[in-house]
Amino acid sequence: MKQNNLTFGFLALMVAVISTNAQEIKYEDRIGSNKDFDMCEDFRFKRITGLVKDGKIPQRQGYNIWKRIQSDKEASRKVLGEALAANELTRDQVERLLPLLDAKMAYIKTRHGRFGQPKELDNGQFKAGEVTAKNRAAVYQRLIAANERGGIYDYDVASIMKQLYAGFDSEKASVEEVAIFRGALNPRIAQSGSQARVLQNARMQRDRNKSDGYGSTKLKIADPAEWTKNLEKPIYSGPQPGEKIPSLRAVNLRGEKVGQEFDPVAMAKDKL
Repeated sequence: MKQNNLTFGFLALMVAVISTNAQEIKYEDRIGSNKDFDMCEDFRFKRITGLVKDGKIPQRQGYNIWKRIQSDKEASRKVLGEALAANELTRDQVERLLPLLDAKMAYIKTRHGRFGQPKELDNGQFKAGEVTAKNRAAVYQRLIAANERGGIYDYDVASIMKQLYAGFDSEKASVEEVAIFRGALNPRIAQSGSQARVLQNARMQRDRNKSDGYGSTKLKIADPAEWTKNLEKPIYSGPQPGEKIPSLRAVNLRGEKVGQEFDPVAMAKDKL
């Protein structure tokens, strides 16, 4: 009996060791750039391993978040529930968003590396203007906070925000609004801490355009009669009343008088 207990204990220990190794968070498992270093994934790796090391999230959850296998459903539901309680989302909208958490990740391969894509809803897609900009921004802050705590991974943040941004017109939006829109839909900006950098770059671009003169002054249309006041002497485009036109010398090119010279001014007399 004692030997059986020892055998069982040894097997349990081996299973625990194998399970722990299977859930090891490895930097080599990252997606993104095919170069040796990817800034967004490097940031994510340090954050997630830090949360696990500090005991803020269990190893399995950290592994699932790192590998983008599954967000913490309870934490995700809590975030959406808080948005519901604050009237930022309706119950129907929350129920329509929840299937995104169970959807499988989709990836694309490019010459730059392997990248994920925001998930799509099979049913219940959001319509343009369904969520106000104010409520959308509030939900985004909740999602980002949950992302930083290790409760929801970056692609689920982006997938939810893609629905909330349905019908967004980037042509009519301000520079900052477009920057926030791009950040919310970029699957890795949320967890890489790059959102502040995107906003800063957008503001710098706007300020640079203003300093270069674009949009910095108002267009003033003056009365043409006022133009001559700044001239020392008016300049006219043709002969003025009482002014004689100098004689001209012309040659007939056809007809009976071909080759003969004539003065068209003299022929016109006072008709000019």
